[in-house]
Amino acid sequence: VSSAADALHELRAEHFDIVVTDMRMPGMDGAQLLAIVKDEQPDMARLILSGFSDHEASLRAVAVAQQYISKPCSIKTLRATIERTYNLHQLIANQAIRNLVGRLDKLPSAPAMYLELSKAAQDPNSQISSFADIIGRDPAMSVKVLQIVNSGYFGMARCVTSIEEAVTYLGVETLKALVLTAQSFAMLKICNVKGFSVEKTQNHLLLAARLARCFCTDPVQAETAFSAALLHDVGQLVIAVSAPDAFARIALDVSQTHRPWQVVEQEFLDVTHSEVGAFLLGSWGLPFSIIEPVAYHHNPNRVRDGDMNVLAAVHVAAMFADYHDAIALVDADPGPLDLAFLRRVGMTDRLGQWATQGQVLINEHELAITNSSLDCP
Repeated sequence: VSSAADALHELRAEHFDIVVTDMRMPGMDGAQLLAIVKDEQPDMARLILSGFSDHEASLRAVAVAQQYISKPCSIKTLRATIERTYNLHQLIANQAIRNLVGRLDKLPSAPAMYLELSKAAQDPNSQISSFADIIGRDPAMSVKVLQIVNSGYFGMARCVTSIEEAVTYLGVETLKALVLTAQSFAMLKICNVKGFSVEKTQNHLLLAARLARCFCTDPVQAETAFSAALLHDVGQLVIAVSAPDAFARIALDVSQTHRPWQVVEQEFLDVTHSEVGAFLLGSWGLPFSIIEPVAYHHNPNRVRDGDMNVLAAVHVAAMFADYHDAIALVDADPGPLDLAFLRRVGMTDRLGQWATQGQVLINEHELAITNSSLDCP
């Protein structure tokens, strides 16, 4: 259709899976259109096509678009993006996921602090102090941020005691991902679920996040990979709460048979934590650049076209983190890796470098866990 008004007329008359809009249109721009679509049809995938020359407009689009397509754009690229988005959308619309999530009294909403940080990030007038003020209103989160930034996971040379300084060092996107993870654990109250270890899971996610960021050379992709890896197992939290008995049986089976966790999940639940996590993050409105690596971190070869750097980084990081206790990465055959995928995207030659970098980070991570308590106020 040729205008936002015509698009809304069509959207209100029948169901569509995906909407792709230009940013600049008369009467109503793409961000305004997608905001209405998000409210009226939240299950629809929202893509925006733009050169993003207008900084203010691009900031408004961040809150409502799940995928960006840059101009100029070839028909081949547009088609591949739509197909990739549709496949992901179909995956997280699986009825087995809806049945599992439906056992929750209420699907957890995105943490309020995350939404505040996201809103502040869209404001071109926001300063570092704005983000520090949001964190500072929650004493528990303030302590968590200071613990993490001082813990050796980030290799600080001196003790950081200021929230503002911590925010400056971590960056807003990393901070948002940490808030999502930390508040998800607190919100879902899974401490008493048999077979679930809060401490072990948090350590695993942070290690995977550090590895994924290290494996990306592009700074923007590195931060996306960090966020995706930090959230890649969030589906386990949902399963632990919505099906605690099944979760306990899965944990017992894994401990006895040593089979991969996702294989046992599939047998017991007809779905895995990857898809469940992607469903939850989709309901929170996170961008597909984060949802996709979460959905496919165990089977990345199901994604056929487009840039694979973040997906590859999160996949390899998650597998290294999964097996770091039992495998000497530099000398071991990387059995859990999807080698067919890595060969297809031309990344097998990077495995040696990633393994060496991974072993260094794993050693640092283990030392950080050993010395995890704060030595300063």
